[in-house]
Amino acid sequence: MKKKICYFSGKRGGFGALLRTLKAIQSDPKFELQIVVSDMHLSEEFGKTKDEVSKHFQISASIYMGQKGDSAKERTAALGVCIEKAASVFSVLNPDMLLVLGDRSETLAAVMAAVNMHIPVYHVEGGDKTGNLDDWFRHAITKLSHIHLVAHNGAYEKVCSLGEDPERVYVVGDAHLDLISNGEFTPFETVAAKYNLCRNDFTMVLYHPETLNRENAYRTMSIILEEVKEIGSSTIVIYPCSDQGYGEVVKAIKDCCLPNMKVFKNLEAGDFLGLLSGAKVLVGNSSSGIKEAALFKTPVVNVGLRQEGRLRSENIIDVPYPDKVSVRNALEMSIDPNWVKSLPDNLSLPYGEGRTSEKIMEVLKKTAFKKDLFLKKTF
Repeated sequence: MKKKICYFSGKRGGFGALLRTLKAIQSDPKFELQIVVSDMHLSEEFGKTKDEVSKHFQISASIYMGQKGDSAKERTAALGVCIEKAASVFSVLNPDMLLVLGDRSETLAAVMAAVNMHIPVYHVEGGDKTGNLDDWFRHAITKLSHIHLVAHNGAYEKVCSLGEDPERVYVVGDAHLDLISNGEFTPFETVAAKYNLCRNDFTMVLYHPETLNRENAYRTMSIILEEVKEIGSSTIVIYPCSDQGYGEVVKAIKDCCLPNMKVFKNLEAGDFLGLLSGAKVLVGNSSSGIKEAALFKTPVVNVGLRQEGRLRSENIIDVPYPDKVSVRNALEMSIDPNWVKSLPDNLSLPYGEGRTSEKIMEVLKKTAFKKDLFLKKTF
């Protein structure tokens, strides 16, 4: 009998990261894939990326959280809705396991529902460390999960230090790199024509609110956009995620009037990676600057502390406490031909080289049919 694997996703980035894994599950005769989407996927404000998911898979269920603002109260209430509706969805789908990725609060809500319904949880990318509220969510998901699919040895050690059984922790690399290393993204020539851009002649900006320092979101985003203007290239600006404080980042974008600025609520995964491959620099605090950009050797100006604890490659310039001068200096360095030439030919790749989907499938086949594996967890 096939094992039903239910994947829960709340945003485009996580879905894109696991796209190859999900396709591998779907094509395997031993498994039945279920897809449940929620949060940003269903929001017009963030581009309604459910449509991107449905291009690849049939969606089994959608969970509308009903979030109406970016306050802590609104987000917390929406998470309560997610738990309640996830319980109803899981009771209908009756999955044999739940597959989740990362550190999002809506993911924690879905995991809480699954655990209470005795559904085993496979967690991808536990044990990472940032410096953000997401750390709390990620480690909570780890403690509720049964199988851990981590990105690197440091994450393996962290998960084990939290009391998890080492025999249930597998180092598989980072799923975000799979599409790049397998060439499964939109070629730059195609996105250049689509968005009217030239290679190394545009800047990408993607800045999320820092959930432990959200009061500076408007100021920081305004500084980024003002200083990007000074380097005089076309600019691609992408909306932030739905974390607390996102409204201030969006307000800063709307208040800005850069020449040659294109604003997107969302970009499809293939287009995003194609643009990243040809950008002059990526500015902001997205994990894509920490992970994906290194495979393209694209310079990154990493602003603030959202990615503070993550491993880094040599293409990243950190601005932990941003002001106009520090952001300007970092931007000038990132586009300095001498600095770009000084980067090693082979950047260090702490998150692997893009074989994560194959390794996850190996773990699924090894563990999914062990009936007694999930009866008890040790603490």
